[in-house]
Formats: sequence, C-alpha cells, structure tokens
Amino acid sequence: MQYFDPQHRKPQRLVTRNRRNDPFMKRREIIVVGMLAFTLAVVLFAFLPETCSGKHDVENPGDPHAIVPMPYPDLRDLGPLANEEDIEHFADRIAEYLERPDRIFGQPMAVIIGWARQQLAHDAEHRVGLPMRVTASDVSRSSADPQFRLRNGARVALSGLLLERHPAPIVATDEDDSEDAEVTEDWYRFLIQVEPEIYFQALVRGPAAELLEGKEINLVGRYVGMEQHTSVRDDGSARAEDVSLLTIVAQQGRERSRDRAAETTRLLRLGVPDAPGVGAWRSDPSVFDNVEDTNIRLERRPYYYLLGKVLRDRSTPNAYADAANAMLMEEELHHHAPDYRGKPFTLTGQVLRAWEDWEVARDQPFGVARVIRMWLWAFVPEERTVVVEGQERHITTSQIAVYEVAAIAQGDTAMPQPGDRITATGRFFKIQRYITNENFVFNRGSLADEDRALSDSVYFKMFVSDGFERTPPREPTSIFVLKVGFLVVFTSMLIFFVRLMDRERVRLDDYKRPVRRLRKARRELRKRAAAEAKQSQDPLSEDSPALSEDLSQDTNSEDAGEHGDEQEPGDADDDGDDDQDPANDERRDS
Repeated sequence: MQYFDPQHRKPQRLVTRNRRNDPFMKRREIIVVGMLAFTLAVVLFAFLPETCSGKHDVENPGDPHAIVPMPYPDLRDLGPLANEEDIEHFADRIAEYLERPDRIFGQPMAVIIGWARQQLAHDAEHRVGLPMRVTASDVSRSSADPQFRLRNGARVALSGLLLERHPAPIVATDEDDSEDAEVTEDWYRFLIQVEPEIYFQALVRGPAAELLEGKEINLVGRYVGMEQHTSVRDDGSARAEDVSLLTIVAQQGRERSRDRAAETTRLLRLGVPDAPGVGAWRSDPSVFDNVEDTNIRLERRPYYYLLGKVLRDRSTPNAYADAANAMLMEEELHHHAPDYRGKPFTLTGQVLRAWEDWEVARDQPFGVARVIRMWLWAFVPEERTVVVEGQERHITTSQIAVYEVAAIAQGDTAMPQPGDRITATGRFFKIQRYITNENFVFNRGSLADEDRALSDSVYFKMFVSDGFERTPPREPTSIFVLKVGFLVVFTSMLIFFVRLMDRERVRLDDYKRPVRRLRKARRELRKRAAAEAKQSQDPLSEDSPALSEDLSQDTNSEDAGEHGDEQEPGDADDDGDDDQDPANDERRDS
C-alpha cells in the first residue's frame, strides 16, 4: 500500500494543468461595461452641442432704448393753471429758483408759472445757450425709465404733432366757480405726439398759443418736470392707469417745415451761419458745453455735430494719423472725459448688441441717413499698485470694458451680430452710466454666459465713427471626433479597471483552489482508511487489498500531478504536522 508522503516537496507554483482558460470578461462584466459606455454615448451625442465656436447662437436683442408706448392722457377739464394770489405767495421761492433752476422739478404749478414768466422773459432779452434736442426716445424713457433724467430747468427743443389744445388761464383768485374767475393771462395746455403713442405736454402763451391742432410744430422752452395725469380709453372713458407726461413751458413755437433734415439742423443751429441746417459743417468749440457724462441721455446737438465732423474727416488727409488706442486709455478716459471729447481714437471689441438709430434716419443731420449703433466689450489692461512685505509693486491685470459706437453706414451694410469682432476709428463723445442689477450680463460675445458686473454701475464710453471693419467669428468646429475619442478612452479605461479587479479575484482563486483540493483529498483518505479498516476486519472481503492499493495509487497520482507546495493531508492548520498523529497532539498540548 502506498501512502502520501508529506515530506515530498515540489517547486512552488500554482496548478494550471487541466484548467480551462477564463474568458476575457465574464457576461456580467460585459453587461456593466456596455451599459456605462451606452450611457456616456447618450450624454455626449444627445445633450452636448455638435460644434464649438467663439459665440453662442443667439439673436440680436436690438435697440436697448426702444420706445415704450404710453397710455393716452386726459387733459380735459383741468381748469386754470394757477392764480395770482398763490404766485405772489411763493415770490421768495420763485426768486430762489431763478438762481437754481435745477430745483424747479416737483414744485407746485403756481411756483412753476411764476418762475416761467421771469425765466422766459430773461431768455428773450439775453443770449442764452442753445436748446437741447429732446426726441421721442427721450420722452418715452423719461416716462418709463427711472434712470433717465433731463436737467431740470434746461432749455429744450421738441417737435411733434399737435393733438389737443385746452385753455388753462391764470386767474386772479382761487374762486369756487372757475367760469366767473377773473383771467389775468391766457395760457394753453398742448398735448403733442412726438411719435405714435408717445406724448408730452407743453404750457404755452403768446403767439405760440395760436398754433392749430393737426399741425407739425416745433417748440423751444424750458423743461419743468413730469406731471401725472389720468389716461383715457379709445372710447373716451377714463381708466385708472396714470400717465407721467414730460412738461415744458414754451417760449416760442412755429409750424414745422416739410424738410425735416434742414429743420432739425436749423433748430439745433448746426451748419454755416448764413444758411443754418443746409450748409457744410463748421467748427463750434462750445458744442460740448452741455454734455453730461454718466447721464444715459444722448445730447443730440453734439451727437449730430460729431456725425458731421467724421463726414468732414473723409476729405481731411491724415485725420486719424494720431488716433490713440481707447483700450489702453480706459482709466484716462474714465476720469478725464471732457479733455478727450472730440479727439480721435481707435478700438476693437466684440458685439453685444446692435441696432439702427431711427431718429438719425428721420432727422438726417448733414445728410446722414443711416447710423448703426453697437455695444462692444473688450479686455483692457489695468495697472494696479499692491504692497508686498512693505514694498509697492506695480502689476498689470485685465478687466472688461464696454463701449458704444455710433457708426455711419451705407444702405447695404449688414447689421453686426453678437460675437462679431468690430474695429472702428472715430471720435470720443461721452460716458454713459447705466445702473445695473444682479442680472446684468456682459456675456463675452454672447447673451448666455455669466460675466456679471462687479458693481451696481456700468460705464459705456461712446464714440462716433465713419464706418467700421467687421471680422465674423470663426467657423464652428465639429467636436464629433473629440466625442468619439473620449468615448473610446472612457470605455478602455473602464475595461482596464474591470480586468484589474478580475485579476485580483483570479489570483485569490488560484491560491485557494489547491487548498480546497487538498482538503477534499484528506476527507477522501479518511473515508477510504475507514473503509479499509472495516474490510480488514471482514475476512470474507477479497477486494480490500486491491481497494487499498488503488486508493493509494489514485491519491499519489493526483497529488503528484496537480499540486506543488501544498498542505499535507491531515494538516488542517498548515503547520506541517499531521493532525491525526497522537504524538503531534501531545506536542501541541505541551
């Protein structure tokens, strides 16, 4: 009988004979990898854009100063403007406002009328400044936009269609029965339509009060503020909604000629002295005297003056030879704007929005029929001084600057779109300050990004130029190949990690498999030993010697062919001793 020799050692190796090769990945692993790869493919090709470009595909938002329709105001049955007793009562206040006309806003009508009498008489006797041109957009924004303001008491010029004229006399006393009141001076309320659904009110006396309804008229006077009135429906019935009307006291008025371009230019006193409005451009150093920086209102007279100036530059050699870079002079322009008004500059930026100045198309100053206005943004350098360890150091960083360009355009010039890169050379006009909120977006070439203002104000430097150069954004680049490459890399890495985890599991199985086989062989040996003992006690059994011999041969053959350095049979704790030997038991107990 042959027995297993526990001292028989073989090279230490894992048993691989008669073992079937494992597949590259099992079915469950293939399903997991496939599902994750499919999910990533859906995300890449269904939710991400097909192309990548320098701009988002957005529409041009157009004119930020578009007029807002107003309700029709009701000026009927308003009665007298004021009475002489109240005007006399406020004599001291009226004298104060003659010195400070900017405080006339919001005063009682008696104060306004008393101040207007003396102020208009002074204007007629003395040479006063030129009026500010107030347009339809100014009238609309003064009613709807709290940021917009006109200078109180300023001399203004307006034009429009006279819709209604209502008597509004000055009476001697404040009597209950207005029909019997003594009229001391005849005044009228004019309701004038600048553009459809855009209205203002004029308080008129003298020759200007004789203008007829239904006529296009020009008025020059003083701005005295906003007055609240009720509105009426189309059928004449009153409605609860109030309308805020821009109000002026008129000094003079006349019918408007059919040549609007010449009339507007003449009204603003632009052109040569002997033929104002129809002659060539002439230099006027005082044209910028009434320009207010940080005010979002666009002063039309200096604006039209610069349009004529850049037209004249076409025939002036080297007119822009010394043009400075506006982006390198951002801080200088911001703090010393009056020193650079009318000076030549060049700038480059990306379009935020673009629109046509329809009021220029209507007025056509110096024959200019089309002007495209644009908001641009650009990164500009900013020098800062920082203190590091007690020493001052100068560093240069970048910040976002915004500009507005009013460019003379030909009839076939295409409208720039958000994201287009614009280069313009022109003359500096003014700074416009916009009050912003947390939703104001610079949008770096589109309207979808979130580059927000760092403060509650944004300052636009405005320039007037003769045309512009446009560079469209680069063509969109397909990212299909990038998506496929990313999907392949992701799937490969996923398979690699799955295989790495499977390799560790296989190594552990290869280590445990011989141990399990040894334990199984030991159990079989015990069973066969018990069977041999039982057969040896049975003299009638003839197969027991052969059975023992076969058992020994089978055991030795299996151990010699499939196992290396393994546990011996009967050695459950892998300490090299036979657990069934009583001598080993006694040694362990001791």
